[in-house]
Parts: sequence; structure tokens; C-alpha cells
Amino acid sequence: MTAEIRVDRITSRTGINTLSFTESGISYNFNVGFGTTSPRSRVDVEGDVRVSGVVTATNLVVTGNVSVAGTVTSMDVTNVDSVGIITAQQGLQVLANGINIIGVSTLSGGVNASQGADLARLRVTGITTLGQTNTTGFSNAGVSTLGNATASTLVVSGVSTLSGGVNASEGVDLARLRVTGITTLGNATATTLVVSGVSTLSGGVNASQGADLARLRVTGIATHGQTTTTGLSNAGVSTLGNATATTLSVSGFSTFSGGVSVTSGGVNVSGVVTATSFSGSGTNLTGLAALATAQTFTAQQRGAITALTDGATITPDFSLANNFSVTLGGNRTLANPTNLTAGASGVIFISQDGTGSRTLSFGSYWDFPDGTAPTLTTTASAVDLLVYTVRTTTSIQAQLIANFS
Repeated sequence: MTAEIRVDRITSRTGINTLSFTESGISYNFNVGFGTTSPRSRVDVEGDVRVSGVVTATNLVVTGNVSVAGTVTSMDVTNVDSVGIITAQQGLQVLANGINIIGVSTLSGGVNASQGADLARLRVTGITTLGQTNTTGFSNAGVSTLGNATASTLVVSGVSTLSGGVNASEGVDLARLRVTGITTLGNATATTLVVSGVSTLSGGVNASQGADLARLRVTGIATHGQTTTTGLSNAGVSTLGNATATTLSVSGFSTFSGGVSVTSGGVNVSGVVTATSFSGSGTNLTGLAALATAQTFTAQQRGAITALTDGATITPDFSLANNFSVTLGGNRTLANPTNLTAGASGVIFISQDGTGSRTLSFGSYWDFPDGTAPTLTTTASAVDLLVYTVRTTTSIQAQLIANFS
């Protein structure tokens, strides 16, 4: 072995007197100082240390800075604990077990997590691409691309593209939402909602400002102010203010407060149509009776018989029915009816009670043949029939057919 040791001075101290030289190295039991005459440890160096090989140490304590030009590889480090800021200029690569962050993370360069991220809070000012994300808070001011995201709070001030769809059981409140996949929303409030696919909204739709959709399917309650759509399908209850649709398919109950206007194609209804008013001649209606069209009835037509209230003066309301009945419990007057309309006609069944001998006088609107009011049959329980036609609002043409008992 070729070796060389140069020693300028060795000073012996009490209790430190062992220095051995062997082929494997130097053995000593005292402190050695390099650049200092007062070494405080086994080896004390005041100055720089340059090592071209491998340094093996059980513990390494550094009070200043550590600069490494190459790669630092640690095979058995369990934790890295830093009380300050860790800056990685060439990026941070974690090969296993992930990164656990309990504070607030700000990533100005964006986040690319193909396997997803599980975070307490994530703030990103750049582009964010996440495969599957589970986070209680997600804040992004840039562009977000999410495969499958589950978040308690999602705050996005820029444009968000969600190719895998959005599942928000607690509802979404967004200024603008664009989804190219399937979106399932419990309760959504949005200034603008742009959907290029098919949307199924089980909780119903409330659009006070109206909706412009390529196709809308609703299984709950849908309320729209003004709607323009090429296809509207609803299995629940729909309330539409003003709807313009190429195709409107409703299997439930629909209420149109603003009316329905069909410019072409007509309306095909297989169930019951209930309307408070109808305008038009009804000439082309089939299976329905129209007011301005001659009708041929192939089944019996009938009107209800409405009971009049017996009293000293009996006043019929002709707006209630055409046919009436009354049982006299004393001598009575049949007063001028209310709500007279020229052309109305019907009958009034006049019965004696079990005592009989009841008389009936008539108001001035009642006109009889020869100008003489009829006399009722006074037998107990007898029935007379008064047939009438309204000629004017002050004249009722009537005739009594007596004694049907």
C-alpha cells in the first residue's frame, strides 16, 4: 500500500494518548480539528469539505444550507419535515403513496392528476386535469378538465369542461356550466346552462326566464317562463308560460298559463283535453262538438235537473242549468229569473207537497198563452211541468202542462 502521512505537530493531552496506524486506516480516541485548534467533536472542520465518493452517516445535522448539484437518493427516509418552504425548481415526483396536504395548496402551473386527487382543498390558477377527484373544496381560476370529480365545494371562475359528466346530489350553483357527457343534478341553479346531449332532470326544471334547448326530458315538475326547443318530453307536471316547440311530448299533466298556439301540424291528444276557453270555428274538429258547427249526435244528450230552494219567493238562476225542479211547501211566487240569455230553453218540474192545495204566482217576465197565468194542480203530490223558452232578457215564453201525478 502506498500512503503518506505528514504531521507537523502532535500535542499530547492528559487522557488522550492513543494513535494507531494500520493498513485499514487510522484509529484514534481524541478529537481531531481541521482548520481549528479547539475541535468540539471527533472530527471538527472549519472550512469546506469536498468528497468525490460516497458519504455514509447514521445522522446528518446541517445548521446552514445544503446544495446538491446532482441527485439526492434516499432509500430509508420515512418523513421529510420542513418548518419553512420547500422549493423544487425542476418539479416534484412522488413514485408511491401520494402527497398528503392538510393546509391550503396553491398551484400556479396547474395540476395534472391522471389517477385522481384526494384533497381537503385545492386552488389552481392554471389548467387542471384530474382523472378522479375526491375533495371537500376545489377552487380554480383557470381551465378545469375533470374525468370524475366528487367535491363538497366546487368554485370555478373560469371555463370548466367536464367530459365525464357532473353528479351533484346536493345541487350546483354556477354562473356557467358546459357539459359534453351525462349530467345528473339534484337541484341546479345556473345563469346559463348549455347542454349538447340529452338531459334528464328528475327533480324538475324551474326556468323563470325561459329555456332554449335542443331536447328536454323531465320526470318531475317543469316550470318555464318562455321556452324554445326542438323537442320537449315530460313525464311529470309541466307549467309553461310561453313554449315554442317542434315536438312536445307530455305523458303527465300540463298546465299552459300563457295558452298554446299551434301554427302547423295540429295537436294529437289521446287523453282528455280540459280548457277554460276555446277560440275558432272548430270546423276541422272530429269527435268533438263545436259551437259554430252543425252537429249530429249519435248518442243521448242530456242536461242535469237542478233543485230550486223552496220559499215564499223562488228565484231561479238560469246560468246554473236548463232544467229545474221544486216542491212547494206553501203558496209561492216564481220570481223573474237571473242571468237570462235569449235562446235558452228548458223545463221546471213543480210538485205539490203531501198536503197539496199550494198555489203559484209568477213574476212579470213570465208570458203565457192569451196572457193568462196558469193554475196548478192542487192534489197532494201532484206534478206539473212548466216548459219555457227565453225570447229576450225580459221575456220568457212559457206553458204549463198539468197533472203528471
